[in-house]
Amino acid sequence: MISDKTITRLTSWPAFTSNSKQLARELNISRENGAHELLLELIEHRLGEMTDEDITSAITRDDIPLKSKLKYARKDIARRVRHQAEVEKEKTQRLSQKVDVNDYIHLDPSQRSEDDLRQVIALLPQLFPNGQTRAWVASVLSAGKEQTQADFNQSEKQFTAKLRKVVSYCHSHPAKTQGLMASRQDGRLVRELGILREFITMVEDVATDNELAAWIYDHKDTAVMNALVNSPEISYQRWVTEDFAHAGKDRYVLVNRAYQRADEINKILADR
Repeated sequence: MISDKTITRLTSWPAFTSNSKQLARELNISRENGAHELLLELIEHRLGEMTDEDITSAITRDDIPLKSKLKYARKDIARRVRHQAEVEKEKTQRLSQKVDVNDYIHLDPSQRSEDDLRQVIALLPQLFPNGQTRAWVASVLSAGKEQTQADFNQSEKQFTAKLRKVVSYCHSHPAKTQGLMASRQDGRLVRELGILREFITMVEDVATDNELAAWIYDHKDTAVMNALVNSPEISYQRWVTEDFAHAGKDRYVLVNRAYQRADEINKILADR
């Protein structure tokens, strides 16, 4: 692990400063966050074989190879961010095939995950007694309007008529639909609470920073962890999930937010 003294020397190096500023401009983020992202990329991928002495010596010599590491670390970050943006755009376009007839059904892909879709389809037998209707609704949700029309050999008029009937049925059975939504929401809260309790138990059992860091890294891509980290109180969101042991005060903020969220869920479930 690179020492704090070496990190300070590295981040003060003009070559580092210029690359971090350029990265900040490319990603439209603050200079501070640009420097943080660049430093993390270097530590994780570019400086693994270098000792503190190697880095210090390279900075003193204004080393060209080390400058190249900075340049390509910056390019790697920018490329990864662009790729992720393209993936998210494609995902949104793919999921945005939505039924929107007379404002009856709206499916917002930004609020819907694959897991959400699976859970909704699993609930359809409890809502629709007719098997053909269940299959049709499942197709609309998972494949979209055009594919459903093709699979069920429906014209625009037939599809619209079927949709009206389905919506009318849901409106005429509010207790059933509301009960299913509440049950589904409770299930998600219970699962979230279970994950939070696992983390809180480790904290209360005085797990080491490295043990907590390993657990957090394993859960860093989950909705639960994303919700905890998504706070202006946390200065370096990526650092707290990928290098928790060295995240400074952000460690304590994350732990406090876990306790707060667990209390919120307990109160919600108690009021059901």
